[in-house]
Amino acid sequence: WNTTGEGADRIFKLLRKEKIGDGGNGSISIYPLAATHPEPVDQFTMEETKEDKRLSQLKSSRGIVHKMYLYTQTNRRPPFEVLQDVENQVEIDFNFMCNLYGAAVIAAVGLGTNSPVMVTASMLISPLMGPILGSIFGFTVRKWDLMLRGFINEIWAVIHTIFGGFLMGLILSPLAAKGLNWPTDEMSGRGTLRNFVAGLFFALASGVILGVDVSAANGNALVGVAISASLLPPLVNTGMCLAFAAISSGLYPIGDKTDVSGVENDPTRIFHLVADNENHAVEGWPIEYQVDIMLQLEIAGWSFALYMMNYVVIFLVTWIVFKLKRYGPENNLAERHNSWKSASLINLYTAGSLANLGVKA
Repeated sequence: WNTTGEGADRIFKLLRKEKIGDGGNGSISIYPLAATHPEPVDQFTMEETKEDKRLSQLKSSRGIVHKMYLYTQTNRRPPFEVLQDVENQVEIDFNFMCNLYGAAVIAAVGLGTNSPVMVTASMLISPLMGPILGSIFGFTVRKWDLMLRGFINEIWAVIHTIFGGFLMGLILSPLAAKGLNWPTDEMSGRGTLRNFVAGLFFALASGVILGVDVSAANGNALVGVAISASLLPPLVNTGMCLAFAAISSGLYPIGDKTDVSGVENDPTRIFHLVADNENHAVEGWPIEYQVDIMLQLEIAGWSFALYMMNYVVIFLVTWIVFKLKRYGPENNLAERHNSWKSASLINLYTAGSLANLGVKA
C-alpha cells in the first residue's frame, strides 16, 4: 500500500516486530513512489496529531512548549532511512582514504600559500563527517556497534589527516616557508585563543544545521562535507606546524620576530626590525627570516584543540537535535536490511496474513 515516509517507518517496525522478513517469513521491500493520486495518508500520524491537539488543549499551561516540540518534528526522515545513509558513510575504505588524503593535500597547499579559496575547496571532498555522524546517530538510537565503529574510524581518520599534513609540511617547508613568510595568516589564524572562541559559535551552528539537514526529508547533501571545513584544516595545520618545527632548525635561523641582528641603517647587512612583527621589509632594509619553533608548536596545539572542540560541540548539539526529532532507542533495528530505500510505496510479500497486525491499509 501507499503511505508517507513517517508511515513507512511505523509500518516497517510493526512488521519487524511480528518477525516478518526473518528467515522464511517472507520479505519486506520498500520502493520510492514518484507520484500518486490521491496523496497517501498516514493514519497513525493523523490519530497522533488529533491526540496531541486534545492533550495540548487540556494542558494549556505547557501548550506553547508542546507546540514547539511538535514543530521540531516536521519533515522528519524515517529512522531506518537515516540509519542506512549513516552506515554507508561510516566505513573507511579505499575511496574514503583517497578523498581524505586529497582533501589534506589541498588544505595544506591553501594553508601554506595563504589561500582561503583552496582551504575552502578542501571541504568538498573531506569525508571526516561520516564517522562522526555514525557515532552520533549510533549513540542516539543506542546502536552501540555503530557508535563504536564511528568513533574508532574517526580516530584513524584524524591520525591519517595529521600525517598527511605532516608530510606536506616536510615538502613545503624548504620550498615556501621563507618566501611566503610562514606561518601564514591561514596557519596562525587557527592557532589563537580568539579564533578558538569564535570557532565555538561556528561549531554550535554547525551542530544544529547538521542535525536538521540529516534528519530532513529534503536535506542538503553538502552540509556534512561543508561542516568538515571546520574539522579538516585544523588537523592538517597541526601536522604542518609539527613538521615545520621539526626541520626548521636545519633550514632557517632560529629566533622570533622581535630579534635584532645586523647593523642599523646599513642596507648591505641583514637587520631584523623590532617593529616589523610580520617580517616584511620596512624603509628598504633587508630583514632576516627567523623561525620561532615554540610559536609553531603553539599553533599546532591550538589547531588540534580547535578540532577537539568542534568534535565535542557538534556531537552534543547534533544529538540534541536528533532527540528533538524523536530519534531514540526504539529506532534501533536489530538487523541491517540491504533492501531499505528511501520510500513511500511498500510492497509486502509474506506467506502469512497481516490481519492480526492491526495495520490499516
